[in-house]
Amino acid sequence: MEPDPYIQFLENWIPGIGEDTKLHDQLHEHFGLGFSVNDEARLLGFQLGHHPAGNFFHVIVFSIMSLTIYPDDYRNTWEDVQDFYSAYLLGKYWQSVSYWFIPKTIMESSGKKDYDGPLYAPWSKVVAGKKKFIEWLKKQEKNES
Repeated sequence: MEPDPYIQFLENWIPGIGEDTKLHDQLHEHFGLGFSVNDEARLLGFQLGHHPAGNFFHVIVFSIMSLTIYPDDYRNTWEDVQDFYSAYLLGKYWQSVSYWFIPKTIMESSGKKDYDGPLYAPWSKVVAGKKKFIEWLKKQEKNES
């Protein structure tokens, strides 16, 4: 049985980045993900982040498309888009590692540690980002003086 062409489009919508449906389905199995809208969003985000050509522009395009023109059964919520983006960041972090060497539990919600938020990025990256933001705020305060 051939996959639904519309589903293939949803999973491979970025020319040059889209990976074939067979790989996508194997990644569902590898990471222990189901086929819910949220699972799809997380896996697509991870794949986009993992691909060297993936960038923030693609995140914006996916977010707009998945919130507006996707059919109701496939449409994402804001939470799904947040999870997509978090998975995108996680994919960027693991970009230099082959899919098959990435821990299988990395995409599980229960794999989050040290905090309750929806973010799946490594905690050390969250702390580093917060530190940079605080430094930026201090610099802005000095410039205003």
